[in-house]
Amino acid sequence: MKVKLSYTVDEEEVLQEVSQVLSNQGPTIQEFINGFNGLVESLLEKEDKLNIAVFRDSIHNGRQILAKIDLRLEEVDQMVNGYNDYLESQRVEDADASLWEPRDFGDLNVENVANQLELPEGVEEENE
Repeated sequence: MKVKLSYTVDEEEVLQEVSQVLSNQGPTIQEFINGFNGLVESLLEKEDKLNIAVFRDSIHNGRQILAKIDLRLEEVDQMVNGYNDYLESQRVEDADASLWEPRDFGDLNVENVANQLELPEGVEEENE
């Protein structure tokens, strides 16, 4: 039976944790590669003496190993996606906060600003 775990780390540690989860799969990936190479060799060396039952068991075992690897990759994808969502929410919060920061416009003269605006083509300025 599989049990899903979750835990919390500091923002600065997320990518390190994800890296650790990935690197922990190295031995499992190597196990698959070794088994895969063994299957190929058994086909080439034992063409007429191949034990089909043993060969099929090896295939089944390789598929189970790949399923474990796939599960970890899915979990890593979810971790990175969650981290990305967090970073995006921080960017939005920072942008929202900056909208409310007081700004110094100095001596804002509406008439001077209006005189600097360019009118769209075909629109003439009204004279009073």
